[in-house]
Amino acid sequence: ELQNVSVNPLDGLSSGNNVAALIVIRGLAIHHFTNQIAFNSLAANRVEGCFVGTDITGSVAANSGNNPGNGLRLLGSGDYVIGGTDPAARNVISGLYNGMFSFQTLDGARVEGNLIGSDASGTTSIGNRSNGIYFGNANNVTIGGATTPARNLFVGNAFGAIYLSGSGSPSVFPGTKILGNRFGTDASGTLNLGNGLNPASPSQPQPTIYLFAGNPCAVQIGGDLPGEANHIAYSGGAGILVGVCAETRILRNTFA
Repeated sequence: ELQNVSVNPLDGLSSGNNVAALIVIRGLAIHHFTNQIAFNSLAANRVEGCFVGTDITGSVAANSGNNPGNGLRLLGSGDYVIGGTDPAARNVISGLYNGMFSFQTLDGARVEGNLIGSDASGTTSIGNRSNGIYFGNANNVTIGGATTPARNLFVGNAFGAIYLSGSGSPSVFPGTKILGNRFGTDASGTLNLGNGLNPASPSQPQPTIYLFAGNPCAVQIGGDLPGEANHIAYSGGAGILVGVCAETRILRNTFA
């Protein structure tokens, strides 16, 4: 029974430090590790078509214990691609602590077409217990995109869908964009599958997107071009909370 298996203290799949070889992880169900996937390399490694944190059907969390592990730990400067615009490249990243996280500077990574916190159908929450995405410094990172296939779906993430927090000069997240995603609801925009509801402490709901940095952030959320606006619904707290994060551009998003 999957739910009774303890989390392995090791990483499930890991690239070595500063490895330049391209690694593609495709079509796997990965669970019960401290970090299901850990990249610390220079190459444009890809993760596509995987169920990360769920069983092989993508319908239930593989580990219901107190320590479900993290999905993807992204280190190094590789311009990683998580997901993709082909439907077969979409990852389910759910039932974990953080869906993906990084405490070092990412550069050029793309996160697109994923289901983060839902089942494989995108209609049922299998929320991550902390954040869908938790990144420190992030240069030229794109989360989502202007086309429907590039859209990520974020639902059921207890502490919020996206948390960006870092420090640096002259700015913390230069060139980073959050575009065209759907937060808190299914692809049709009708179901209430909110983020930031914090079931461990219902009296302390959290924002869906939270930006925090001591220096200017230079991050863009939404945009003026067709398809770039995010739809943010059913937030536990604010839809977007900007804390000490100047030069943030928030454009044409819709809220419900």
